[in-house]
Amino acid sequence: MNTSKQQDPTSKSRSKGDLMNYVGPSTCLSAGVLGFLRGSIYGSIWGGLSPFMIHHHAAASGSKKLLMIAPSVIRTSSRLIPIYLSSMTSNGLMFGGIFGAYSLSSSTMAYVRKENDIFNDVFGFGVTYGYIHNIWKTEFRELVHNRVMGALVVGSIVYANFGV
Repeated sequence: MNTSKQQDPTSKSRSKGDLMNYVGPSTCLSAGVLGFLRGSIYGSIWGGLSPFMIHHHAAASGSKKLLMIAPSVIRTSSRLIPIYLSSMTSNGLMFGGIFGAYSLSSSTMAYVRKENDIFNDVFGFGVTYGYIHNIWKTEFRELVHNRVMGALVVGSIVYANFGV
């Protein structure tokens, strides 16, 4: 009978530290990019299927604009197509930023702590809450956010095709 404590090389058991050996700064960044892409797809689907579109109304007081969410009408009219596509891109970039912030912060916390547990997710939720709270304060910040996200997407496509 063999009583030695050698581990079989084909066994699937690993120690706690072995799970985090593959994590590095590049995998944290790729997790953030993957979260952004996943959120962009979900947000675009939400913008396309949602019965609500974002409309801007001039307030009765004058120049200040109010952000109103109103039910959309049937989308067969050709004049509604730009609004429809605008809703899809706006929601896609907003959801992408939220998902990207969560993925990047939680994977970075896992890399720093060298452990993958629930505290990384709690930290990610906290960072995402602060991100949403600061972005959605004003309409101007939302506009700048979506333009920056769009510029990053276009810049990454240009870099992937023409960069070194």
